[in-house]
Amino acid sequence: MRVSRDEMPAEVGETLTKVTYTEEQLAEFREIAGKPVWDTWIAENQDKFDAVWQYAEEAPK
Repeated sequence: MRVSRDEMPAEVGETLTKVTYTEEQLAEFREIAGKPVWDTWIAENQDKFDAVWQYAEEAPK
């Protein structure tokens, strides 16, 4: 369930802190945490992608 900031109880809204990352920090995070997850997901699902590409190649043009 999503709740807008206006709908949050006051004590919750007062404890939130906006966090802003630099492009360099985001790039480092993606490389360390994002890429390994992405690579694993791709490896585990490669056969699904292969099936789609094969179907596309065989489809009438």
